[in-house]
Amino acid sequence: MLRTLLLLCLCTLASAVPCIRPNELHGLHETYSRSLMLAHAIHQDVLNLLAPYEEQLGINGSQVPNLFMSGLPSCAVNYIDWLSLEDAARLQQDSEYLQLFNRHIDACCSSKLQLGAEYSLPLELLQLNIRDLQVQITEQLKLLQQPAVYTAASPPAPLCNRESLWVSRMQGYIVLRGLEKCVQKVVRDYTRLRSQQQQQ
Repeated sequence: MLRTLLLLCLCTLASAVPCIRPNELHGLHETYSRSLMLAHAIHQDVLNLLAPYEEQLGINGSQVPNLFMSGLPSCAVNYIDWLSLEDAARLQQDSEYLQLFNRHIDACCSSKLQLGAEYSLPLELLQLNIRDLQVQITEQLKLLQQPAVYTAASPPAPLCNRESLWVSRMQGYIVLRGLEKCVQKVVRDYTRLRSQQQQQ
């Protein structure tokens, strides 16, 4: 009787946990590796864009305090909370953050005031890479049998103050600095996800 109850409990647990086949685990490891490489590339692109902002604003990034602007997500996560995140929750959080920052980059791209027209293309290429990463996250969530979460498409607060070129550039700089911290988190997340897959 006890043995029968144990078997029933095991069957119930097995049905409650999504079944991920071995080939899907291998697929997750491969796609995590690709996403990690893309996240590193995005991070470098952001750093390359921050440099001219700092030059034109006459500031040194290492000396500027943490700046925040309404509508931007805070990517600071307590280490213990970060460790305890489930894989799907980790990916969904990254996807949501990237969506929000991409909307703010849209506002940067819509104005040539910030750095000049020659920086429009690097910003647009950055957006393309972010969108590619979001597509990869959506596919990874499918492998984990979890739906992707899309935030409401509310427009961000205006970034461009046409009466002040300096304010406009500073706003763009704050967006990019926030994105740089966001992508750092994405890199850490994929490093952890890939490491976990290697151990399975």
